Amino acid sequence: FPLLGQKPNPLKAYFERSSLRRANHIISSSQFMTLQVTPWLRRGQQVDATIYNMVDIANFAPSQTIKNPMTVASVAAITRKKGVFQLLEAWRKVYSMEPNARLIYYGRDMPEAGKGTIEQLKELAQHYHIDQSITFAGQVPYHELVHIFRREGIIVYPSYIEAHPRAWLEAMAAGSPVIGSSRGPGPEVIRDGETGFLVDPDDTDQLADRV
Repeated sequence: FPLLGQKPNPLKAYFERSSLRRANHIISSSQFMTLQVTPWLRRGQQVDATIYNMVDIANFAPSQTIKNPMTVASVAAITRKKGVFQLLEAWRKVYSMEPNARLIYYGRDMPEAGKGTIEQLKELAQHYHIDQSITFAGQVPYHELVHIFRREGIIVYPSYIEAHPRAWLEAMAAGSPVIGSSRGPGPEVIRDGETGFLVDPDDTDQLADRV
């Protein structure tokens, strides 16, 4: 992930580049992804169209469920690129201002360097003495996501990289207040201050203020 300051796996990069160059037509999921893919294309090749991810609005729709205004939820894989550590840093400020607030991480643990990301987050939360306000709820089936979006007070996605985040759209369609990342395709999904908030994941003070 060059955007994360990491070198891509050479073999994986080779196969992805080869697949793109063999394609007769290429469709991107966002203008952001078009910009990322274009340098890999062969001469004369181009992205033919952008088709954004779509949402089943019959399923992901607002309901009469009463939201808990004191809960903030991250609903994504528990990995660094999703900004989970930046959210925890921001939570220190939120919790100091509102001790009754609760942060819930929903998602599958993605270990890095032989150590679980959830384990690292728990250690950091204990170090900051905020662990009593944080819950790790684990991975949930797809059909239960709508209930999370309807139930939790705020959904937060401070991601470093996305292609075109359908989960943001599903949360918004279900009537959730959403805070997303200003990086990548974020501005293509959220109109800042109108349909949600956009924050730079490295600006944890701004993230805390938006929450």
